[in-house]
Amino acid sequence: MKFVKEVILVEPSNLYECSIGNECFVGHFVEIQKGLKIGNNTKVQSHTFICELVRIGNDCIIGHGVMFINDLLSDGKTAFGFEPKFTANFAKQKLRIIEVPIYYNRKTYAQEKKIT
Repeated sequence: MKFVKEVILVEPSNLYECSIGNECFVGHFVEIQKGLKIGNNTKVQSHTFICELVRIGNDCIIGHGVMFINDLLSDGKTAFGFEPKFTANFAKQKLRIIEVPIYYNRKTYAQEKKIT
């Protein structure tokens, strides 16, 4: 495990052979697996799982309870062939990827489909 400087690590957490950049925060009950690199000024909130083969850049905020996975696709390869190219293309165009909440009106109990 490698810390550069000024890292706040709240225990208990499990960190395995990873590298964490400058001025980062890692909350409690976080697991970071081996080989992972986290950039500078990044915050990883509590109850988060980050698996191998994941790279987290600078100035990121990883919310509470987030789970990163690296499952194989049907062709036996990881999904990483698409995502970095997609993200890099957005970055070159100086576009930002943001999460947007989805609002909907939940069905009432009377409207829900019933299975008997």
